[in-house]
Amino acid sequence: MEKIDQKIINESCFLISTFDAREKFLDPFFYYYKKFIGSEFRIYLAKEEKEYRCKEGINIKQLNYNFPHTSKNLGYCNSWGSRLKSALGIIKNDGYKYVIFICDDGWIKSLSLDKFNTVIDKIEKYNADRIQLIGSSEGYILEPLDSEISLISPRSDVPWYLNHQASIWKIDSLDQLVLESDCATTSERDGSQRSKELKCRFLTFNEPVLDSIGVNHSSGGMYVWGQKMLRQFCVERNLNYEECSKKFKLNNDSEKKYFSFNDLVNLLRKIMPRRLYLLIRKVYNSIAR
Repeated sequence: MEKIDQKIINESCFLISTFDAREKFLDPFFYYYKKFIGSEFRIYLAKEEKEYRCKEGINIKQLNYNFPHTSKNLGYCNSWGSRLKSALGIIKNDGYKYVIFICDDGWIKSLSLDKFNTVIDKIEKYNADRIQLIGSSEGYILEPLDSEISLISPRSDVPWYLNHQASIWKIDSLDQLVLESDCATTSERDGSQRSKELKCRFLTFNEPVLDSIGVNHSSGGMYVWGQKMLRQFCVERNLNYEECSKKFKLNNDSEKKYFSFNDLVNLLRKIMPRRLYLLIRKVYNSIAR
């Protein structure tokens, strides 16, 4: 059975950013993390004050910070940037060169192990600051570098060049793009502009390597795939789904409500012949350019 390459384990770690108020995401997150990744990586969990007890027996280094909330909306809490930069400093001092950064609602759906084992080689070969692991996005212009990976260029009509989807980063690059005053939302928006000005090299795998798209909807509900994953987690852990779903503000209509553009893209990718899908995407990107 193929295993995760030891070089990746030695030179990179996982960093999960969360808030005490979002601890409900962590049990399902680590359940799926262990299912697909295992327990060999060091994980750093950047939280606030509350101690989290992981039930999966995973090697977690918990970083708790007493930074006060500045907003009831966690997406605009300015302690986020300070906590992230502090965590990156600790990780770098622990001897790591790269960090796989994922948010707390990025529950892992699958892992392409053969491609995952090439991520550090790809970063070094193409001198990348970041490689997106969830697959290519329709919000970028893509320039193929080889059969598996493309250089990302920003579109003029899309402000989001930097995002918090699952990616492997050079630690120094991520640290440079995050300010202590950043909240999660402004980090993506303003960090996108900073990364353009600094001419950062962002790459993406064309197909998902670590499929970990966020399950949480901005309205507070959960996307369809997240609800299915929550239901499976409850079955595997002998938990009551109805009770768990209350924590995520789900209701009987919610499975019909949150069907995103990414759902449509993923559906087309599955049902279309690959050549036709790539041709449509090429035409779309040329129009966006």
